[in-house]
Amino acid sequence: MPDETRATLLFLLGGFGVLFSLVHTGDAGRFGPDGTTIVILTMLVSLVLCGAGFVYFLKARDNTNKNLRPWHPHPPQESTRVSPEKTPTTVEPESRGVYALREGQKYRVIQSFVDYYQGAFDKGEELTFSHYNFLPYHGGYTLHFTPRAMYFQEEENAQILSRLEEYLEPIG
Repeated sequence: MPDETRATLLFLLGGFGVLFSLVHTGDAGRFGPDGTTIVILTMLVSLVLCGAGFVYFLKARDNTNKNLRPWHPHPPQESTRVSPEKTPTTVEPESRGVYALREGQKYRVIQSFVDYYQGAFDKGEELTFSHYNFLPYHGGYTLHFTPRAMYFQEEENAQILSRLEEYLEPIG
């Protein structure tokens, strides 16, 4: 059963249970001497069902968003592209730095460096790229690799960001 369907069913069951408990709170005595306990337990089970529904909702949302392409903070403008015939050494913006990293690609550190939070990346270390995040307000990049992440600020780490290919090389 798909996660979206599970989430919907759990929300509905939990919602009906909560509604039942709220409606019968005042007349819990109708259910015998333990009527109050029954209503309270129904409410607790219903809330647990709603919580489980919420977890499945989040799981379904994450699976849906997994296939989205990462947001590109500085999309290249058509006017900034230079044709390779005119200048063969020109590298287009999206094939340099952070934008050249490919999901699932393994990289080797070819020149040791330290990121913004003083995380040391030593020559020879191998990392597998997952994705990156960019915070425009702070100018911060988070490059997610397995087994760890790198953090850069546009101003403080400009040298590394602009020449990332001098620090990381693809393997294979």
